[in-house]
Amino acid sequence: MPEKSALILAAAWSEPARSWPRRSSRPLVLWRPEPLGGAEALDGSVAPARLRWRGRDLAVVHAAGPERIAPEWWLDDPDWRTGLRDYWRIDTDAGERLWVFFAHGAALSPGWFCHGRFA
Repeated sequence: MPEKSALILAAAWSEPARSWPRRSSRPLVLWRPEPLGGAEALDGSVAPARLRWRGRDLAVVHAAGPERIAPEWWLDDPDWRTGLRDYWRIDTDAGERLWVFFAHGAALSPGWFCHGRFA
């Protein structure tokens, strides 16, 4: 689960990092998934060419993915009632590097969502 994969450490009492990844496959900032508008792709097998996020129309200039993540079926997490997710790392014409996913639908309808931003 992306939301559960981070560690919070006190800098004053932590060992220095021995190495630092050059480019992470996970975003720097995560938030609760936000619905995307204007995404023309009908399923998660292809990234959308255009999308509407936070009131802005954006064109996708590069997309990498998908990476499928399944919910923990043994837990009832309201944020994961959308079922399987196909995650994409996308770059937009406005310079945004976003982590978006297509939710295949379970208890909620399928659709596209934005879950985070890369540095």
